[in-house]
Amino acid sequence: MIYRILPFVVLFLFSFQFCAWADEGKTSPEPTKIEDAKEKLSDKPSDEQKNAKKDLLPPDGPPAPQFHLTRIKGGSFSSVKLKDHVVLLAFWASWCEPCKAELRALQTLFRKYESKGFTIVGINTDESRNKSRVRSLARSLKVHFPMLIDPENAHLAKINPALEIPYTVLVDKKGRIRMKKQGYLPGDEHKLEPMIEQLLGE
Repeated sequence: MIYRILPFVVLFLFSFQFCAWADEGKTSPEPTKIEDAKEKLSDKPSDEQKNAKKDLLPPDGPPAPQFHLTRIKGGSFSSVKLKDHVVLLAFWASWCEPCKAELRALQTLFRKYESKGFTIVGINTDESRNKSRVRSLARSLKVHFPMLIDPENAHLAKINPALEIPYTVLVDKKGRIRMKKQGYLPGDEHKLEPMIEQLLGE
């Protein structure tokens, strides 16, 4: 009985040892061409990054005017607090429907990039007599970034003499204006995102 089993045992042990030798001779596989291509592509800027650089104004552009305005909910706010931040100034009015749509859309960007050094400042341009209406509307918008009032349009006039709204201005960490845009269409906030990311990386 033992003699009948012995050849199978020897064959099994030889096969096991052969597999061990084969494993020892293996080397880690080289990256495939697909993996190489992925690595090369990751080093190249995306189309969005290229467009962001193209759409932004040069970094040696004019500095954004400083301001000291009143918060809608009370108290004062100075642009000094925005030092070393990427800032989006959004000028709006209570009677402007595109303005209100834009502010709601911008809240998403604020939540996403606030911890990375980005903030938004909403600046209302209504006359002083509309203060209570503006305060009520600001609460209904449910945005969490600073909301200020510029009833004489003094700050808006420095940036946009035509006093057009909605009007947005993107300011880099050094306080220089890098983008100006008049008007708002749904989806415009997505075009802002790569520009914000570009400025945060500078």
